[in-house]
Amino acid sequence: MHAISSVQDTQQFPAAANAACFQPIDFTQQLLALQPEVVRFCLHYLKDIDLAKEVSQEVMLKAFKHAAKFEQRSSIKTWLLSIAYNECTSEYRKLQRNAARFASFDEEHDQSYSSDSEYEADDEAPSNPKLAGIVAGLPDTQQTILRHRFADELGLSEIAERMNLSLSCVKMNYYRALKKIHKIYMTS
Repeated sequence: MHAISSVQDTQQFPAAANAACFQPIDFTQQLLALQPEVVRFCLHYLKDIDLAKEVSQEVMLKAFKHAAKFEQRSSIKTWLLSIAYNECTSEYRKLQRNAARFASFDEEHDQSYSSDSEYEADDEAPSNPKLAGIVAGLPDTQQTILRHRFADELGLSEIAERMNLSLSCVKMNYYRALKKIHKIYMTS
């Protein structure tokens, strides 16, 4: 790291002058020590441990990336938790948008299966051949997730456990599959 040796250096490198107010090693250690608290904070807002861990990683990356912008007007903890709050809020809004976008599709898809024609993945095709063709074109992982979700009526966390995947991976594949199906179904 560049050591500030004169007034001229602080004028040329204002970020370095700001960074010189704290020791980078000490700052890094403080950030790392606060990571469990950031995870708890994110978990409080998001109510999903895997998502909270993922968002807390983003928070830590942003904090390290923008360490020179830390102005020391507040404690490191306050600064870090404000970044966490902003990240959690963004993630929550994104989840709400995705949930609203796919809620109508979920309802439409659930109604396409009647109670007297139960879909078994190995025995018979779904009652809608157009939908069956679209699902058959999806990657195997997405097909399996959809089968567990709709035929086996499992929740996403149960699917994650059964498939030995993280919950965020299952959610991502599930919503991508729904989006693909919706797009193809509506355009054909």
